[in-house]
Amino acid sequence: MAEYLDAPIAIIDYPQDDATRNEGYIEGYIIGDVEGKKAILIDDILNTGRTFSEAAKIVEREGATEIYAVSSHGLFVEGASKLLDNTNIKEILVTDSVATKEKTPKNVCYITASELIGDAIVRIHERKPVSPLFAYNKKK
Repeated sequence: MAEYLDAPIAIIDYPQDDATRNEGYIEGYIIGDVEGKKAILIDDILNTGRTFSEAAKIVEREGATEIYAVSSHGLFVEGASKLLDNTNIKEILVTDSVATKEKTPKNVCYITASELIGDAIVRIHERKPVSPLFAYNKKK
């Protein structure tokens, strides 16, 4: 995403894994700089909302001016909506790859993955590689 946007990258890391992180205390830190910048949080699966919620607090603490979130699959398990609604994330963008009956955050927007999934199915059927679907070719 950073390459596509021609933007710097920052990474949020935690001193321990998810299972042992303390509730209510954000121990994460940023590798990189977000001060005075718009931050786009990226994760593959948005399940409980905890990762985005904590990351939003961290980038806000470090001086990000606006916060957005992007996830491939939005599951939004019970409680995720409430947790995410209590963050300063302006917009949460997810694909329509997963149907959920759970409540979704007020600022969620969906984009379709149907063409990409369709292309992947055709490539698999024709025994062609799927990886070219995910290649980024910078326009000159």
